[in-house]
Amino acid sequence: MKFNGFSNNSKVLGSLNYWIDEYSFDFQSEADRATASISIGTLQISINSQGKFLGIWGYYPYTFWKRKSLHPPVPLPGEIYASLEEKIVPGISEELVSTGEWVTSFDPGNGWLCIKSPEWNMNPSSTTIEFASNCIGVIDDHRLMEIWIYINEAQCEKLKDLVR
Repeated sequence: MKFNGFSNNSKVLGSLNYWIDEYSFDFQSEADRATASISIGTLQISINSQGKFLGIWGYYPYTFWKRKSLHPPVPLPGEIYASLEEKIVPGISEELVSTGEWVTSFDPGNGWLCIKSPEWNMNPSSTTIEFASNCIGVIDDHRLMEIWIYINEAQCEKLKDLVR
């Protein structure tokens, strides 16, 4: 699976929530309907029939997050596209990585959650795109290396004492 990011001021606008009692994310938008998704463990990235990222959703329990001071990269608004090896099949989730393969860190001080490949160190030539409201992807050499998610202040306040 290969990824490409484009800075073009056309990120998907919507509302992102983390439902603590359901251990899950939900992204609501008026954008294109999702055809399928790409999974990072149980977290889903919705994509349309062209592979465009539309938002995130899915079960992603805070009980596995690690508390850490985070400094999110500065993104450009735009689009991220996935090029799958096979045709996108409606309703199917294509697995990028299995549960637990990537590291998840949360900073309750600023509300940012980072899900990243353990082999990744920021590269100045990487592409950082805000593809949907409060959702950032970092691409390096056509590989998705990080997802950054901003959790709103009210939800962050509730998570502050739960994430260790």
